[in-house]
Amino acid sequence: MNPACAAPLEILPILVETSTYVIVNKPYDLCINGEKELLEHGQTVASLLSLQRPDLVDNNVCSGFRFPHQLDYATSGALCITLNKKTTGKAVKLFKERKVKKEYLALVHGHVTDDIQIVKSMIGEDSSDATKFLMTFNLTKCLNPKPGETRIEVLAQGYYNGKPTSKLAIQPITGRRHQIRLHCLKIGHPVVGDYTYSGKTDTKPYRMMLHAWKLQIPLEHDPVDITTEDPFCSLLED
Repeated sequence: MNPACAAPLEILPILVETSTYVIVNKPYDLCINGEKELLEHGQTVASLLSLQRPDLVDNNVCSGFRFPHQLDYATSGALCITLNKKTTGKAVKLFKERKVKKEYLALVHGHVTDDIQIVKSMIGEDSSDATKFLMTFNLTKCLNPKPGETRIEVLAQGYYNGKPTSKLAIQPITGRRHQIRLHCLKIGHPVVGDYTYSGKTDTKPYRMMLHAWKLQIPLEHDPVDITTEDPFCSLLED
């Protein structure tokens, strides 16, 4: 978590709204829900949406909304919020069956040499982290490891803040926590601005450069198929 947080928001960008779900473009440095998170940061996706669209709040759910998937606090991009129990169950099932297609954009340190690569590793909780927040691919510290797999493709290369940088399209095949950040770290190209997995040293960028770019959920009668704008389109210099 980078201490340089984004300014308070007033409006949550809604990309798509149907009778069964809402797709928002989650800003970076914003938690999704949770009372602790709301107290700590002053706002969450749930709290913003409840103020913006009180007609969508479901009082049978603790946060007022159902989230069939998650995005990290520092990650921006397409986030699906389901509006009833039935749709939530179907979406969760599709995620578990790996039928959902997700693609992220990332800026990473250095020029990645392989145009396309598949990264595989076991991922689990980092036993050296007392907070139980960090994950690791280091098997000597890995608790409850599970296989992780990620497809990484180079889209562009250039410079950011005067340093060699690559823009990547990243498809997580599995859904381990912090998987993309860890697999970028594993290939020697950590995500720019990743405060947590840089040992709290990568603090100059205004945000962590990871964005949920595309989301496809093949719901039977109301499929999700969304591509967001690229927030990094003007950041790379030749």
